[in-house]
Amino acid sequence: MVLTTEASAATISVRDHGIGIPRELHGRVFERFYRAVSLQQRAFPGLGMGLYIVAEIVKHHGGTIRVESEKGKGTTFHLTFPLATSRDEISRGRE
Repeated sequence: MVLTTEASAATISVRDHGIGIPRELHGRVFERFYRAVSLQQRAFPGLGMGLYIVAEIVKHHGGTIRVESEKGKGTTFHLTFPLATSRDEISRGRE
């Protein structure tokens, strides 16, 4: 896991060295109940809810999530969150 910051945002990058996700499926991995594995790979358990839940949390905090992956070479997820730049923005976020 790597954390990088800029003046207006913080990005958390999480990488695994698993089976990877084919490029044509990158847009679907954040859908509810979607699993990017073939029938032969169903040995990997899951309901297809994890990335959907993460994406919803990120979205509700005003952030973005993106995926970089190549089949057979692992996956990196980048979660970017805006940073409050003043006390006024922090206060507005608590309303």
